Amino acid sequence: MEERLYKILFAVSGLLMAIFVVVAQSRMDPRGSEAVEATVTILGVEPQGRSVTFTGPRGETRTIPLPPAVQVETLRPGEQLHIRFIEPTAVQVSKEGSAATGGSAPGSIRRAAGVVEAIDAVARRLVLRTTRGDTLALAVARSINLKDISVGEQVHVSYTETIAVEAEPRRGGA
Repeated sequence: MEERLYKILFAVSGLLMAIFVVVAQSRMDPRGSEAVEATVTILGVEPQGRSVTFTGPRGETRTIPLPPAVQVETLRPGEQLHIRFIEPTAVQVSKEGSAATGGSAPGSIRRAAGVVEAIDAVARRLVLRTTRGDTLALAVARSINLKDISVGEQVHVSYTETIAVEAEPRRGGA
């Protein structure tokens, strides 16, 4: 009887572990970035490009394309949108005059050059002041060693665009 109980407990713990892995993977992007979930206020809508502009949870303004299931033409500035998205992620970083570190990632890749303004090694985030004067806040792929990068350094960064995973309008006080 005791042996049977142990087998059942072992099977249940294995099932729970499998469920945990599936849930964790569903919240992660292949680049290693966790999906951000937030309710935001729409600042602008571009029906032809199927995109919206909003202020993100960290106060940054983002414009991102929406999934096909969202009826973009029904969205209006000022409305609330509950959205889950993958943040832009640095997949390669190179110092001025050195080889790039990092890997590759699926999707559209953009490039920027500038000075590193801040690094958060625990949260794996990097803030870059681009040569155009823009501030670019990025998640950093696990393949990049943040110890090789310092605040104040001039770098070139290859990064992925923001990707909307889910979006649902919040209307009527919902």
